Amino acid sequence: MGDTISLPCSTGKVLYALGRFEEAIECYDKAIELSKGKFYSAFSGKAFALCKLGKFDEVSEFLNEASKFLTKWTIDVIKLLILVFHNREIL
Repeated sequence: MGDTISLPCSTGKVLYALGRFEEAIECYDKAIELSKGKFYSAFSGKAFALCKLGKFDEVSEFLNEASKFLTKWTIDVIKLLILVFHNREIL
C-alpha cells in the first residue's frame, strides 16, 4: 500500500516543481484519500501548491480540515513554512 500512496504524492511533487500546481493538488488529494489522512507530505504539498496559486483562504480552510488528521504541531509547522516561504500568515 505504501507505493500506492507514495506514487501520487511523488507525482504531485514533480508537478509542483514544474509549476503545474492544479495538477499537483489533484495528486496530493489522491494521496490523502488513499492514506486516509496519514501522509503528512501530501498535506504540506497541497498547502504549498494552494499558496503558489494565491488561494490563501483555501489554505486556511484546508488546514482546518486537516486538523482532523494532523497534530496541532504539524499544522503549526506547515503554517510556519508558509510564512517563511510565502510571506503570508495563515490563521
